[in-house]
Amino acid sequence: MLYTIGRGMSPAQRTIQASAPSGPTAAEILALNTYDLDFVTGTYTGGSLGAYLLQNRGYNARYDLKADGTYQYNSGSVLHRTDRGLWVINDWGSCLKYTRDLTNALWAKTNMTVAKNVTGYPNNDANGACQLTATANNATAIQNISSANPITPLVSVFIKRISGSGTVELLQDDGVTWEAVTITGDWQRFEVTKGGTPGTNHYAGIRLGTSGDVVTVDYFMSACAGFKLPPTYRADPWISYYGDRPTCTVATHTGLGTLLKGAFGFYMEIGADRDDTSTGFIVSDSTGGQGRINANGSVTFENAMTSAGEFIHGWDTVNKIAGFIDSGGNSYICANGNAVASGAGSLASAATHFDFGTNGAMALCINGYFPRMTFFADGVLDQTMLPILTA
Repeated sequence: MLYTIGRGMSPAQRTIQASAPSGPTAAEILALNTYDLDFVTGTYTGGSLGAYLLQNRGYNARYDLKADGTYQYNSGSVLHRTDRGLWVINDWGSCLKYTRDLTNALWAKTNMTVAKNVTGYPNNDANGACQLTATANNATAIQNISSANPITPLVSVFIKRISGSGTVELLQDDGVTWEAVTITGDWQRFEVTKGGTPGTNHYAGIRLGTSGDVVTVDYFMSACAGFKLPPTYRADPWISYYGDRPTCTVATHTGLGTLLKGAFGFYMEIGADRDDTSTGFIVSDSTGGQGRINANGSVTFENAMTSAGEFIHGWDTVNKIAGFIDSGGNSYICANGNAVASGAGSLASAATHFDFGTNGAMALCINGYFPRMTFFADGVLDQTMLPILTA
């Protein structure tokens, strides 16, 4: 069955073969793209990611999460991509020091011996990780984060069991509450429930319940900003790191940049952790071309806004959003197959660049990843297609 789609194309362009009687499929609509950036497979229209984006920040090398839960080393000053997608991580720092060396005196040990003599994870470096041995029940290693932090930090650590079967607990940042974790003989990363009060000192620690038990730990971190951070390859002690800023500059990336300055459509897949503020999935240096993910789970494109709760925050959820702006500035947005929202808007005709997942000051960083971005010429998408694309 043939269906005519689109708002301003020729009949030949608008007619596609639909596989179902209800209308075109998402795949058929996506095939009408002008530029398709599939970060999961590493395939891009024209063959080169550099034709569309550059890393405008991201100076620090780090390990980024892959689809199978392991980590991939990415050097500094490049776009940070794995088979999970293009990563856009916020500027960040660890409130903890000596995150890979619990032999340091900043880690107060009670009934515990520590040796830095184990192959690290995820970077597989000799003597990179620490082995902890309980010399009595309820052995602990605790660091008091002495500088007050206005945001409750997120503590995380990689742990692997070597021997024993006793309880393993991690200390919440209030310095009082311990929570049990279930560890195995394989490396696992754990995040500790936030329990502190913003503006006070915080803590991080580990407790082994049974004398003689042995575990290894690596990258014991406390994210000052309060959301997820990657394990980062840099000598201890470390505090501050630069995040990512994938940028399309109109002068350099002429094709995509010119498209985004006018009327265009888009489809994006996004996993975003940061839910404390509004973040940007597309940000221009002009009055137009602005897309936001809001703390309440609504999504905004220009002045079109979806209902709250439609976007699900967290790295484990890949959200689908799609929208377009026409030549008259009318904007439309849809998230995860829900109702289409509409509103007035402006074309980004004066823009010189577009950032994805952040802005130049990093205040709008999603702290997450894009599996895919797809862009369409004016007239290709209409309102009926947006729920199909995002369902």
